[in-house]
Amino acid sequence: MTIYCDACGGSELDSGGDGFYYCRLCGSQSQDIVDTAPDDIDILAASGGIYSLSQRRHPPAVPSAVPSQTPAPLPPVNQGTVDTPYGFEDRPSVPLDFGDGGGGSGLEPEVIADGIRTRYVRGLQLMIQLQCEALVDRHGVNPSICGISGTVWLRFLAKTKVLSDDWSDEAFESSEAVGLRYYSQEQKEQKVSKRWRSRKHKSIPRNLYGRRAADIWLESLKKTVPLSTSLAVCFLACHVARAPVLATDFSKWVLEEKLPYLSLFIEFDKDRYLGRPSKACLFSTSRMFRPKTGVGSWKLEATAGSIARRIGLHLPPVNFHGIARRYLERLPVPVEKVLTCACGIYEWSMPPDLWLSANECRLPTWIGVMSVIIIAIRILYKIHGQGIWEKSFACSSGLKKSKPASKVEEVDGNDKECRLEFDTVELFHNLEALYEKTDDLPDFSKDLASYLKYCKDVIFAGMTTSFEEEELIRTLWTIYEKHEPEKESIDGALKSKGIDGSMKSPEDGCGSLDQVRRINELENGRKSDNETLDEDQPTLEMNRVDNNDFEVAQEKPSFMPEAEESIALKRLKLDMEQNMFQYLLPRQAMRSKGYLHYERKVKNCEFTYVAHADYYVLLRACAKLAHVEPRIQHISVSKLERRLDWIERRIRGSLVTLREPLHQRGG
Repeated sequence: MTIYCDACGGSELDSGGDGFYYCRLCGSQSQDIVDTAPDDIDILAASGGIYSLSQRRHPPAVPSAVPSQTPAPLPPVNQGTVDTPYGFEDRPSVPLDFGDGGGGSGLEPEVIADGIRTRYVRGLQLMIQLQCEALVDRHGVNPSICGISGTVWLRFLAKTKVLSDDWSDEAFESSEAVGLRYYSQEQKEQKVSKRWRSRKHKSIPRNLYGRRAADIWLESLKKTVPLSTSLAVCFLACHVARAPVLATDFSKWVLEEKLPYLSLFIEFDKDRYLGRPSKACLFSTSRMFRPKTGVGSWKLEATAGSIARRIGLHLPPVNFHGIARRYLERLPVPVEKVLTCACGIYEWSMPPDLWLSANECRLPTWIGVMSVIIIAIRILYKIHGQGIWEKSFACSSGLKKSKPASKVEEVDGNDKECRLEFDTVELFHNLEALYEKTDDLPDFSKDLASYLKYCKDVIFAGMTTSFEEEELIRTLWTIYEKHEPEKESIDGALKSKGIDGSMKSPEDGCGSLDQVRRINELENGRKSDNETLDEDQPTLEMNRVDNNDFEVAQEKPSFMPEAEESIALKRLKLDMEQNMFQYLLPRQAMRSKGYLHYERKVKNCEFTYVAHADYYVLLRACAKLAHVEPRIQHISVSKLERRLDWIERRIRGSLVTLREPLHQRGG
């Protein structure tokens, strides 16, 4: 039997502990049901229970009401519910901070769409503002990027049309149009029937396939204006302001949290930023503004170029002088000498790779800058495959035993310094040392404690742990700290015996056992390939002015010692093979000073590039400095060399054509 409340008609009653029942909704006492179970105190009492048959209760006399002299006030017109007792107010049982308190019930779809869109756009704008402040304060970028980024952001936002009135309807209709492609007719009917069943008790609209409109709108926003747009706008502002900042710098700063992006959503819930989500926004801040992945440098530059093309912004080329100086300061070369030559090549050729592009498959701009630097170094140091790297081992062994010849001592100090700066042998030794030492590892990867703290503050930001988990972490960390000294002592003993797996210098040996085994396999495979030398021998092409061909000597260079060859050359060949290169023997005689174009071969369905050791040592050091693979850097260098060769041939042909009418006129 169901008992209803006399005041509000509710069917949910709770015991008050005094024998009576009270309504959950209005709090009034029910007069239809009482608790007649004997109480413990009543059992021990002499008179028995108060609800026993011997006890008879008389209702108290109700005093007659005295008529009031003033009339009672009229109830409000819009008051249709009974006042709740005990001072309870008519408001939701959950805080308003938790979404809409009821799954968005009672709100129009237009209100929900506007709430989601407003918070998302404001959050992206706040990300751009905080990132520009970090670039100016931490990294010394020109403050003019703040105004430039604001203009670019507003123009891009207007082009996306996410603020238009019919944006929500278009996103809703496009989601249904996409579903028509992937579902069969039977699946469509099942989805439609499921949609109507799911809408009986939910007021949030859904499309034909059961997806919530709120999810569709948020997905449309993230697809049209992704979170990485904030970084692209800031990078584009730096490019317009002529700041020597690269896309690789942005990727590195984001990973190291020196540029706010990965864990920035934690700050948005604070009152000075966005605050808690409103009732119209059904998603948490973490769901809306937490990036799933980092941002790649290639993707970032392509996104910036796409934004510039979309808003009709005519961009200048990159700041070649500033970026080239940054690279040259890290290379073991005289900065001013090489920079002057590199700027001349840049002004002479004006390579199109130094402009931003929206094509993700095109080579980025910083690779083009490094290509100009590589060509300038090859011109100044005359690195054209003559085997200088192979000769450097014989020179280094002689320099260790004796000092340089007296001819060098007779020259003046400035000439001696200039000669040492352009000493190619010394350059190769410095490039090898730079290649071994250049490891731009982030700060959090130095030790385990820093890495765990980075994961807690950045990767898993916003996640909390229980007390038991904290105790378990503390126990495990104590165990790790106890065994850490033992591990360090074992590693030190292994390193002293030379049996660790790290890469060694050429003077120390071939490296680990895996490297020795791989070198032996490489040599055995090379011996078996001698029978098919005519088919597999790497070749190179020489495009020069007089169009004369040359032959490459295939004999083993006699100027390289056997001991050094067995160590350094084998390691270089192994490194070249890992980077999809093949070793090419030095040129014995250089018949022309034209550009050297290396061909590529197809081996095991892959492209293999051939190169001399001189060029490869320079290439891999510069490629590691530019955070790119050597083969990608080699493609850019070859492309630029062919462009320079084409320009020189066109100019030479134009001069010949111009000289003929002048000669005829003079005759």
